[in-house]
Amino acid sequence: MSEIAERFPSIRALLVTRGEIGEGLSEGGRHHVKKTLARMGIALREGVSVTALEARRLRVEGGPDIDCDACVWAASFGVSPLARDAGFAVSPRGQVLVDATMRSVSHPEVFAVGDAAIPAESVGVPIRMGCATAMPMAACGADNLADSVQGRAPTGFRYAYLAQFVSLGRRECLAQLVHHDDSPRDLFLTGILASSLKELTFRMNLFGIRTGFYPWRLLLLAAPRLASKASSGPSQIAR
Repeated sequence: MSEIAERFPSIRALLVTRGEIGEGLSEGGRHHVKKTLARMGIALREGVSVTALEARRLRVEGGPDIDCDACVWAASFGVSPLARDAGFAVSPRGQVLVDATMRSVSHPEVFAVGDAAIPAESVGVPIRMGCATAMPMAACGADNLADSVQGRAPTGFRYAYLAQFVSLGRRECLAQLVHHDDSPRDLFLTGILASSLKELTFRMNLFGIRTGFYPWRLLLLAAPRLASKASSGPSQIAR
């Protein structure tokens, strides 16, 4: 929404959300996000459940409904029913349950990674859906698939968070530093420095895809052991 309002400053923009803006951020981080949105002329309606989208209108639980000329719908993630229909052990959401090596717990000949999978045992931190977790899971799964083909022992998955990035336009960003379990620290960065760090994160990921070496692994050498008891492999870290 911030990038739309930045590109078209004459429109009247309204951001509607079921929860609170920036629920996973620190108090200072939430304040910065709301202040930036207000500066862009974006009105907020928090704690609103939209029940239906009609032509030029949002139906809202408890009313009143919201009239609009255009709606940009930011839906949450969903999971294909393929794994459940195929008989795999899955989570209530439908994700393939995997062990510490990214193998299906019910079909160990199958590796599953990314948003379609979730560790059956705790790895010490919440594994939320998104690129921050999907890429490290994919790196671990790919390494273990190659090891299994070549007769080597697989390594376990470790994971920790470092930061959350919130884009607030082309020239503004929030970099919320977090603890390894994804809970927010009091420290956050804004402006061009935060935007540069966000860009650096993407470039590091692209470098990893091209070379197979993920630089963020080096950043976690001093992190606590967050992996499940079956894990013994290199750590993963993500934004």
